[in-house]
Amino acid sequence: MPPLSRSTTSATTSAPSWPDSASAVWRFLAAQDTVSNLFGGVTILMDKPFGINERIRISGFDGIISEIGLRSTRLKTLEGRTVTIPNSTFTQNPIENITSEPSRKVVLNLGLTYDADDAGIQKALELVKQIAAKNDNVEENVLASFNAFGDFALNALFIDYIKSGADILDTQTQINLEILRRFGQHNLDFAFPPKPYTPSNSDRPQNQKPPARCRRLKAVG
Repeated sequence: MPPLSRSTTSATTSAPSWPDSASAVWRFLAAQDTVSNLFGGVTILMDKPFGINERIRISGFDGIISEIGLRSTRLKTLEGRTVTIPNSTFTQNPIENITSEPSRKVVLNLGLTYDADDAGIQKALELVKQIAAKNDNVEENVLASFNAFGDFALNALFIDYIKSGADILDTQTQINLEILRRFGQHNLDFAFPPKPYTPSNSDRPQNQKPPARCRRLKAVG
């Protein structure tokens, strides 16, 4: 009796096709982004680096937070546009919370003409200190100094700090207008760059011809 032969079957497994592999990769990446955004949302809610109606700067955007979600946050830029930012951005980039600043530092350089003497410079420094002291939106730590001999001006440096919550632009306008008025009362003139000298035709000798590039071309023919 012949020996029984054991039948064998070979199982073949087919490799996944390229579309299936690409689809799996995309699903993995999408899930990874979702998890990152959710983690960023939880981080914002827990750490509270900013809140609604606060102004922040991040990744080139500057504006007011209008909505905080689990996956994204909406920011209204200073131009009035709404930007939707994935929450993962806030865990991967530094956040500058402008609203939380205790005060706004303002640096002002005042260039006075070289006609001003030492008494005039000293008067200018006293005036800016007085102006800042009378403004309720400015803190007491005001700095003023005569700090440089410029090319065409004597430079007086003025540094003040505008209180948090005050209107920055309105306060700066009040101070600048008062400086302009008080300096005018004391004949303290502001310097400006001299205009470059350009010789006119009247400055040129009568027998001198204009440069070749200024001569009119005669018609040919």
